[in-house]
Amino acid sequence: MLSVSDNERDLLDPVIKGTTNILSSISAYVPNVRRVVITSSFAASLDPPKGLRPGYIYTEEDWNPKTYESAKTGDGVIGYLASKTFAERAAFDFVEKNHPHFSISTILSPMVYGPIIHLVEPVSRLNTSSADIWRFMNGSEKEVPGTNF
Repeated sequence: MLSVSDNERDLLDPVIKGTTNILSSISAYVPNVRRVVITSSFAASLDPPKGLRPGYIYTEEDWNPKTYESAKTGDGVIGYLASKTFAERAAFDFVEKNHPHFSISTILSPMVYGPIIHLVEPVSRLNTSSADIWRFMNGSEKEVPGTNF
């Protein structure tokens, strides 16, 4: 599903640094912002070994339990899921440490669909949600695929 050669370089660093860099920039250069809403991911609250857990109600107490080390050395899927957790935690840590002029909220969506703003070549390198749409467009997918998360 997800193939990367270095989880830390390709998954963890970009999402953690991207999140904190945006918050730093808002804090430094946009004083009229009062609230930042971050599109996080359901992956940040998911505990994969527990399975799908039908009927379970997730709360702010639920976090993906993977450690940084296991995310760094695990397969791409584990690295990706954990990267969302570390990015969200980094955002809350930023607010706690820096006391910016804004508060934050996170939305943990299971999938995000929308236009890609950067070039992806070849098409086989599309992210999961974009690849789902591409398979419908090219006719290779006839039914809505199941989701693992």
